[in-house]
Amino acid sequence: MSIPTPMLAVPGSPPGTETWTVELKFDGMRLISVCRHGRCRLYSRTRREVTTSFPEIAERIATALHGRTATLDGELVAITADGGPSFARLQRRIHLARPSRRQIQDTPLEFAAFDLLALDDEPTTMLPYRIRRARLEGLELGSWGLRAVPVWPGTEGDRVLAAVADVGLEGVVSKKNDS
Repeated sequence: MSIPTPMLAVPGSPPGTETWTVELKFDGMRLISVCRHGRCRLYSRTRREVTTSFPEIAERIATALHGRTATLDGELVAITADGGPSFARLQRRIHLARPSRRQIQDTPLEFAAFDLLALDDEPTTMLPYRIRRARLEGLELGSWGLRAVPVWPGTEGDRVLAAVADVGLEGVVSKKNDS
């Protein structure tokens, strides 16, 4: 099974035109989910399989896809009592090869998908971002612990960046709609 190499963000000022989409950047662990025949395998940014470290995430994604074949790129985040992400909490789980039920319960995790790399055995990476994003949203991942990353198409990136900084989130990522 081929694991795609994830694209990496480049630091800079967010653009603010209708040709860009601004999305929320979480402080977590990059995760690629490869799902086939109702089973998902999870991989780190370096392509190391981490499925046994986050079995509840693999199960949630497989359930949400209803047997479809898909490769999702996203961020794994630990959730605090007030619903915000915490990298410090994620560190409790990040290096556990096989967490106990208690460890899973004590450190709830969420997978926030920000890109769709393949769907129904067809690669999507050659499609423009706006089409991949529409297909990602069409998967309806909005269950507890699983969602598509929030986006603001055509919005001034600096405005979104200021708003997320005010609530203590990590930042934003800007993606060109036709890239």
